[in-house]
Amino acid sequence: MKKMAKVYVALAAIATLAFGLFSCSGGGNDVNPLAYYTLLNNSVLKYLDLSNAKSLYISGGSGTSANKADGISASVSGPEHKKIFKITDSGYVEEVKYLNGEKKEIAVYNQPVAIYTINKDYIFVGFGYSATSISTGYLVRKSDGAVFDMKNAGVPNMNTNNDWKNASFFRTDKKNNIYYRIYDYSNGNSLQKIIRVDLSGVDSLVGETVSPSTDSVYVFDVDKDGNIIYNGYSASDTSQGIKRIRKANGGLKNVDSIYNYNYWVGLDGCIYYLDDYQSGGWNSTTQQYENSGYTIKKVTIDADYNVSESDYGLLSNNNIYRSSSYKIEIKNRIIIVTTNSSGNIFEVYNQSASPRNFSYAGLTLKSVTAVNSTENFYYIAGTDNSGNTILIKVNPEDDSWTNLLPDNNYEVYTFTASETDGITFNALRMSDGKKIIGKVGINGGAVTVIDEESNAQISYLERIN
Repeated sequence: MKKMAKVYVALAAIATLAFGLFSCSGGGNDVNPLAYYTLLNNSVLKYLDLSNAKSLYISGGSGTSANKADGISASVSGPEHKKIFKITDSGYVEEVKYLNGEKKEIAVYNQPVAIYTINKDYIFVGFGYSATSISTGYLVRKSDGAVFDMKNAGVPNMNTNNDWKNASFFRTDKKNNIYYRIYDYSNGNSLQKIIRVDLSGVDSLVGETVSPSTDSVYVFDVDKDGNIIYNGYSASDTSQGIKRIRKANGGLKNVDSIYNYNYWVGLDGCIYYLDDYQSGGWNSTTQQYENSGYTIKKVTIDADYNVSESDYGLLSNNNIYRSSSYKIEIKNRIIIVTTNSSGNIFEVYNQSASPRNFSYAGLTLKSVTAVNSTENFYYIAGTDNSGNTILIKVNPEDDSWTNLLPDNNYEVYTFTASETDGITFNALRMSDGKKIIGKVGINGGAVTVIDEESNAQISYLERIN
C-alpha cells in the first residue's frame, strides 16, 4: 500500500507540474502525464534540416539572402544569440531548422558554438557558452541530418590552443573510430583524457578512455591503426612534460626528441615527427654544410606493436610552431604554412620523400587568416608584404600561384573550396566596410555576393556536400 501511495503522489506531482507548465491562459485544460511525456519527447532534437545544404556556418546575423528566391526567409537573430545557417546548392542562405523525431520544428535555446567536419559521413555540432565551453554535443549525419547525442560518450573539450590553427578537434582511424579529448574531474583534478568512440553504433555512442590515467593530454594525433602520439604532463607532477606513443594495444613508448609538438600523420597513415638538428659535412667547394637540417622521422608500428623509426628527410629550416601554423593536406602532399613574418612554407610529405621549405616567386606572405584545399590545389587567404589582401590558389606541382581576388577589396576571414563549385568566403569588403558572404570561381573572376544584409563575421564555415 505504501508503494501504491507513492505512485499516486508521483503521478499527482507530475500532473500538477504539467498543469503549471502547459495550462492555457484562458482557464484552459490540464495536460495529463502521458501527454506531458509525449510533449517532452517531441521536444528532443533528432534532426537538423540539412536539405540542399552545401555549407554550414554559425552567425549572429540574419538568415536572409542578398539574392534570395521568393518565399525563402529566416528569422533575424542578434549577435547575442547565434544560430546555424546553411548555404544551399542554389546559393541562398537559410536558417537551419531544429527538428524532433517526427521532423517537426522545435526550439533549441542553447546557442550553437562549434561545427567540425569529422569524416565524409558526419559533422560535429556543439552548443554552449563558447567554443571552449560546450555543454552539449551531437554527431550529425550529413546524408539526412540525423542527430546523435554524445552525452554518454563524453562532451568534447574543444580547447585547441596548442594544435594547428585549422585543425579539427577530432581524429579518426581506418576502423571507424573517432578520438577527442575530454576533461576528467573524477579524481578532483582537471585532467584531459583521450576518448575513443566507435561510430559503427551511433544510436548508443560509448566513449572509452584510451590515454593512461597517469597522463593529462593537450595535443595528439592518431595513425590509421589507432596508435596515438601525444604531448602532455604527469597527473602527479604538472611540471613533468610527457611525449609518448600510446600503441593500439595499450603499450607505451616515450619519444623525447620531438621538436615543438611538430608531428603529423602522413597520407600513408603513419606517424611522422620533426626531430633535432642534424649536422652534415663541410663542403670546401660550395663553402657550406651539406646534408644538414632538421630530420623528419617516420614511425612504423608493426602487427606485433614493435615500434621502429627511420629518417624520412631533412628540412633546412625548423621554424614551424604548431599553434601558429596551418596544416594542409592534398592528394599527395602535406604542406605547413606558418603565420610568422618570414612566411615560411614547408612541404613535409610528398611522393618523392623529399621534404622541403620554400617561398612563392614574387610573393611574401605577411599574414595568413585561413587556408583550404581541394584534391589538386591549395588556397591561402591573408595579406602580402605590401598589405594587399589576397586569396591565392597554389599549384603544388610547380608552386605557381594565382590571386583569385586581385582587386584588393576583400579581407577574407574564412572560406571553403571546391574544384567544381568554386570558393565561398566570408570577408570584410574594403570598399564600404561591410562583412559579406561571397563566391568566386575556382580560377577567379567576378564575385557573386550571397549575403550582405547580415553584415556579420561568421564562424566555422564548413562545406558538407
